[in-house]
Amino acid sequence: MPCALEREVAIVKSQRNALYGGFTLAEVLIVVVIVAVLAAVAVPRFAQQREKAKTTEAIAIMTDIHKAELQYLDEHGYYCNDLGDDSSIKSVLGIDYPASHYGWSFAIEGGTVYGSSSHGSLLLYESGGWGGSGDYDPAGGNLWPDLPGGNFTGNFT
Repeated sequence: MPCALEREVAIVKSQRNALYGGFTLAEVLIVVVIVAVLAAVAVPRFAQQREKAKTTEAIAIMTDIHKAELQYLDEHGYYCNDLGDDSSIKSVLGIDYPASHYGWSFAIEGGTVYGSSSHGSLLLYESGGWGGSGDYDPAGGNLWPDLPGGNFTGNFT
């Protein structure tokens, strides 16, 4: 008889362990809330860094174009004619810069380099100062602080 009773107790204990061996609902909900809070903090930061990368790419390409344009001015005594696309900029100035990964398009008008994207435009003036419009507007564009020097509109080259 003790053997049957021991077996019965062992079965009850194993059923109880199987029933109560996992996490409680409160523990699972706490973990879910913590993960949600971490995601809510991380996702906007990631998006902001992506926009910074897009702006940095344009600044690098525009700086190269501006330097080549200044060299053209030194060699010819005048700025090149207005150039409205990448292929004409590359052929006239004799430079080769990579194609924009983020959809920037570039143009030159009278010594000023223009970079246009879906968020607005960046301008690199012949003096080396920066300006912008849309999200890159120095007076209130939300991407302007990502330019070199923040709100500085002086010479970066």
